[in-house]
Amino acid sequence: MIFINCLNYKNNIMKFYFLIIIFFVSINSNNNKLIGLWSLIPVQSNTTEVKHFLNFKKDGRLTQIKDNETSSFQFSNNENIIQITKMNGSVIENSFQFKGDTLIIQKIENGKFITEKYIKKKLAL
Repeated sequence: MIFINCLNYKNNIMKFYFLIIIFFVSINSNNNKLIGLWSLIPVQSNTTEVKHFLNFKKDGRLTQIKDNETSSFQFSNNENIIQITKMNGSVIENSFQFKGDTLIIQKIENGKFITEKYIKKKLAL
């Protein structure tokens, strides 16, 4: 009887470790999925095309290209929150999620809720 209880205990511990590993692998896969060049998907087709790109790098740098202006920031992400640190030290937090191959960033600007959708771009070298 003691032997059976010992086996059940070891089995439960193995299940627990397996769940912990799956949890951390899933978080890491979201982090890796965010890395790369993303292009804004225009919401309205009748507006003039705005060139807007986000380039998330593995070292925590974010480059934003909007029209002909380039800005660089530091970023970190935790689960579904991107924390962006601007040059003046202020911090912005935006929520994000993935739907297929689309990155959806949700933020509040000037009291308005804004959703931006980005598609990942492949770089040809």
